[in-house]
Amino acid sequence: MILSGLFGAALSYCILKYGLHIETTNAQTDANNIMPNENCQMTIGRLAGYEHIKPLLLVEPECESGALEQIKEHAKQLIEEKKQSGKLITASIYVKAISKNMWTSVNVDERYHPASLNKVPILITFMRMNEKHSGLLDQKYTYIKGSLVFPKQYYPSKELQDGQSYSVRELLKYMICYSDNAATTLLWNHMDFKEYANTFTNLGLQKPSFKFDEMELSVHEYCNFFKILYNATYLSRESSEFCFSLLTHTDFNEGLVKQLPAQVMVAHKFGECNYDIVNKAGEKPIGTLNELHDAGIVYLGDKAYYVTIMTKGTDTQFLASVISELSATIYSDINKMNLL
Repeated sequence: MILSGLFGAALSYCILKYGLHIETTNAQTDANNIMPNENCQMTIGRLAGYEHIKPLLLVEPECESGALEQIKEHAKQLIEEKKQSGKLITASIYVKAISKNMWTSVNVDERYHPASLNKVPILITFMRMNEKHSGLLDQKYTYIKGSLVFPKQYYPSKELQDGQSYSVRELLKYMICYSDNAATTLLWNHMDFKEYANTFTNLGLQKPSFKFDEMELSVHEYCNFFKILYNATYLSRESSEFCFSLLTHTDFNEGLVKQLPAQVMVAHKFGECNYDIVNKAGEKPIGTLNELHDAGIVYLGDKAYYVTIMTKGTDTQFLASVISELSATIYSDINKMNLL
């Protein structure tokens, strides 16, 4: 996570131009049982801020699908079982069968610190900037070790080399594929904060805060970043495809992908953080809380489903195992029930 003290004042310079315009319409059940036994309103998200057009971003049923009830129940059972260890405090899931527009969730209202999940909206922001200023991806910046401040990582990977220059394209790869905080911070220092804030508010989300205890998202809210990439409704098709060329090569294999078959392609990003739990008076720490999340898209042939899993607990490695087991359970249920 980007340190709150480093960037606390940055957001004050953001001037928001666009917003998400929400429409609702009634959706009837159809003969293919896309939403069996449900009369559900559809939320239609359109990009506001234009004079003559309102580009379509998202079309979502407001209610969960009964057809996915087995996924929901199995996930709830697994979460309750893992909580008995004392190492898991809570967990949330969001799953959507894309082609049938059906979704389900567990603990959907629980909010979490996104940590490195925030690197996906940063990626989207830079691609948006590149569309407006062609050639930005080839701009180079030099990394000087010690000149940047960023948090340590529980799951370290490849890192930038001191004194070496990197293009924005390369920095985005380090940020997404290797979750490198040095690359993220270097990008951050050259980011358009107005565009970054728009990436959130365009989806109907609160404008982002850079104070650690204020930056929170639910599993449902976070998945919207993957939806606009998959549908190519916010960036161009070429830019969206570039984003997935990175997200399908992230080298974190302890969460969503660990128990899935090796041939299954997954585009995903993980996030991790830990922080002190203070007493009621807020005077001194009484313990440490860890959060670990993994979110993305699982591809099965020409079909796919969204999955976001967020967790809180006392042991990061245990949280990784919870995510991998939940992911495997969801994958198994979707295959057995032929839900795609």
